[in-house]
Amino acid sequence: MTTPATSATPSQRFPNVLTLNSEGENLYLFSCQTPTALVSWAAAVRLAAWEKSRLEEIYTAHLIKLFPGAGECLPVASVYILILYSAGCPD
Repeated sequence: MTTPATSATPSQRFPNVLTLNSEGENLYLFSCQTPTALVSWAAAVRLAAWEKSRLEEIYTAHLIKLFPGAGECLPVASVYILILYSAGCPD
């Protein structure tokens, strides 16, 4: 990823960038020092997303057990996170 040059600063290249896009509305860019750090951060974000999803499943199952027959009335929410790597890839 390369930032464009401005009148105050020259362009700067970031080779190891982790891109997070939540539901197509928010775009977050994280620059890592090494490809190993990039993979580590991506794995941590994926694990955190999976754990959140699993906790929501457990919580929903608990609510359904507490209130039998109310499962059809529970709202459904879904969040998608897209993780893109750019370790050594061209822009």
